[in-house]
Amino acid sequence: MANPKRRTHTMGTVIATVLLVACGMLLGIWLASAYDVLRVNVLDNALANQLGYIGEITDASVDPLPHGLSRFMLIVIFVAGIIGGLATYAAAVVSRRAVGDREAIAYALGCWLLGAAAGFAWLATDWPAVELDLADAFGTFIHVGGVWVPLVLLGIGVLCLLVWWVHPGADGELVDGGPEAERGHA
Repeated sequence: MANPKRRTHTMGTVIATVLLVACGMLLGIWLASAYDVLRVNVLDNALANQLGYIGEITDASVDPLPHGLSRFMLIVIFVAGIIGGLATYAAAVVSRRAVGDREAIAYALGCWLLGAAAGFAWLATDWPAVELDLADAFGTFIHVGGVWVPLVLLGIGVLCLLVWWVHPGADGELVDGGPEAERGHA
């Protein structure tokens, strides 16, 4: 049965959802930058040393500046994404619960994951190029993380939104006078 509240959106729900997706994008951007450190360390030690991904960042270290974002800006993005994400997640859940939506958590989590997938995919398009001369299966798996990580985030987000849309608890609820109520189990 479809979620009866899926088409009910207040102005607070719309604003909280837009801000939640934006904060999810910020966290996805930061997650992609953290994944890039892992990717470069596994695949190209010389580049990792040059970028300061191994050991200490010195004056000789080059900032990769993916899409023009400095290391300091990535820290700001992380803090804004965490603080804003927590606040907007709570606001989205509360605004959905205010209209009687029992699957508000699945809705908010799905929206956040869609934003995170978009942010990760966007930053992954500007990762530094690495040498793949001797990459084994694990190295290849790590190298294509710009594809599979956003797809996993997108898949989980879509599943959460599907749970919200379908509302599996709607069938046979006692509140709605379902089959259990007709048999005298109310």
